[in-house]
This record gives sequence, C-alpha cells and structure tokens, in this order.
Amino acid sequence: MTQSFSNNFPSPRFSNQSPATLNDEIRSADELGIRPIKVGEAGFDDIINEGTVKWAVTTNLELLIIPKF
Repeated sequence: MTQSFSNNFPSPRFSNQSPATLNDEIRSADELGIRPIKVGEAGFDDIINEGTVKWAVTTNLELLIIPKF
C-alpha cells in the first residue's frame, strides 16, 4: 500500500511534548521488546485490532504504531 502526498503543502511538525522522559521511555520499550511497526509489517493488523495504539507519522511520512498498554 503506497500513499502519495503533495509537496505543495508543508507538513506540520510537532515537537515532543515530554522530551525529558524520552530516554527513559526508549530504554523501557527496548527492555520490553517493544518496537514501532509500519503499515504492512507482520503484526500491524494484530496490534490495530487489539485496541488503543500510540502512533506517529515520521518526517518521511511513515505511519508507526505501538500498543498503548
């Protein structure tokens, strides 16, 4: 699945709302074996169907998700 985006409009960029906790969050996720999954990767549908997710769109316009809990 490929999505095209127009370059005619700038993409909004949002800063991290809690930058002071980022390193701890990354360390905890790594210890728990949690990694962001892209659309189409194995496990994506399972995570979407399980419930609430956390998501981000990268500056390369890739959608990444992880389970919220």
